[in-house]
Amino acid sequence: ISSNVLLFEKGKVFARSIPIGANAITQDFVAESEMPFAKAEEIKIKEGFVGLGGSYEEPENPHQAAISKIARQVMTRLHIQVNQTIQFYRGQLGGSAPTRLFLAGGASIMPYTAQFFAEKLNIGIEYFNPFREIKVDPAVNLDELAKVAHGFGEVVGMALRNFARRSEEHTSELQS
Repeated sequence: ISSNVLLFEKGKVFARSIPIGANAITQDFVAESEMPFAKAEEIKIKEGFVGLGGSYEEPENPHQAAISKIARQVMTRLHIQVNQTIQFYRGQLGGSAPTRLFLAGGASIMPYTAQFFAEKLNIGIEYFNPFREIKVDPAVNLDELAKVAHGFGEVVGMALRNFARRSEEHTSELQS
C-alpha cells in the first residue's frame, strides 16, 4: 500500500512514507484485465516482474506482458518520489547523497526490482536482512530464512524495541 524511504547518516535520520506500493500494480492490472483482485494478485506473484524497457523483448504471455509494463510504470512513479525525497534531504536538510539502497518488503522480491532501481538511481542495491546481526537458532534453515528475511524488518525492529524497553526497565529495577 505504501513504500517507506529511510535515509541514515551520522547524526541524521530522515523518514518519508510514499503512498505507492505493490498493491498499485495489482490494482492497475485488475483495471486492465477486468479480473477479480485475488486472481490478479495471484498472477502478479506467480508471473510478474518489473519490465526493464528499452531493448528488452516483451514476453509472449499476455499476463506477464501486462504486469511487467504496469510494474515498470508503478516503479517509475515510485522512483520519481524516492528521487524527490533524496533531493529534499540533500537540499533542505544538508544530507549526503545515498551510497546504498536496501530493498525490503514483499514487492521488493519481484524480479528485476533491484536492477530497475540500480539503473535509475545509479547506486548499489542490496536486500535488507534484519537477521544479519541476530543470533538465530541452529535449527532454522538459514538459506530459507535469507529468501524471506527482507519481509521481516518491521517485525524484528518491533521485537528489538520491546526487548530494549524491557532491558531498560529491568536495569532501572536493579538500580532501585
